[in-house]
Amino acid sequence: MSDLLSKRGVSSVAFKLLPPKQDNDKNQIYFGADLTSGGATFIPSTNLRGEITESRKPGAVGKTLFRADVDFWWITRDADAMAPNAKMIFYPQYPEARLSGLIKGCSNAPRTLYSRDLGAQVPGRVFVLGTTDKGRTYGLLLPPASPAALSLAAMASGLETFGVLHLWRVHGERAMSRDGIAAELHGVHLRGWVPGCRLTRAGIIPYFARPAGGATLEAQLGVVTNADAVPDFRGWELKQHSGSVLTLLTSEPDGGLYRAGLLRVHAPPRQAGRRHSCRLHRKTSRGRALQGWSASDAAWLQVRLRL
Repeated sequence: MSDLLSKRGVSSVAFKLLPPKQDNDKNQIYFGADLTSGGATFIPSTNLRGEITESRKPGAVGKTLFRADVDFWWITRDADAMAPNAKMIFYPQYPEARLSGLIKGCSNAPRTLYSRDLGAQVPGRVFVLGTTDKGRTYGLLLPPASPAALSLAAMASGLETFGVLHLWRVHGERAMSRDGIAAELHGVHLRGWVPGCRLTRAGIIPYFARPAGGATLEAQLGVVTNADAVPDFRGWELKQHSGSVLTLLTSEPDGGLYRAGLLRVHAPPRQAGRRHSCRLHRKTSRGRALQGWSASDAAWLQVRLRL
């Protein structure tokens, strides 16, 4: 499955664990509370338009319903199949954003996505989405007993989430080209001044702390605030530069005795089983000096870390 997505130029992958009773019988899948937060922003869309809803349900009368076209293709066993009526719809009366039209007009679409007679109420199905830099979205529907569905379901709890979606980094995932990232940044530039904010799993919230510049840029590109030691956006590391020092890496060790138990080995014991922690002593021109306690020598130990 990873190879299928990579061969189609997919740059971002996410999946949704479908409920036993698929969202509804109108060929729609729930993606979030609106079009600007949660899973709805993961899928590229165009031609956003509004219209007064014809629904007479309480709370819907006179409300504006929004639709946006989605270039959606199913990956099937025979060939890729375009869903010509795919669109993201925002219903203000609920409020909900749903992906619709994945079956209508598509002769080779997986009917088990919605048909209850064909297993749409069976738990364990996984809906996989892959997006490309050109705005196309590819979809895969995995049956419950398939190895891929079982594997994704097992790893879901340990993955970063984006609204109702689980974000998944596949092997072979391509980084965006230099021209591509330049175009994305130029698009942010054209928006003019943007209030400080950051993107959380619940949506965009105001943010005016010192790192707000970088967090705001990430939010404009759809990047959820995180501490992952991986590139922020499609293979690129985003950095805020305000004229001061620009951090490219951290001097904190990521292995060796530091991670294996430095304090347990070199820190002196205290009451109730507690131990003193080592402390940063001073920064030198060529590295850092660290002082700690040597349990074996019963003396202070100074370690110099060269950079």
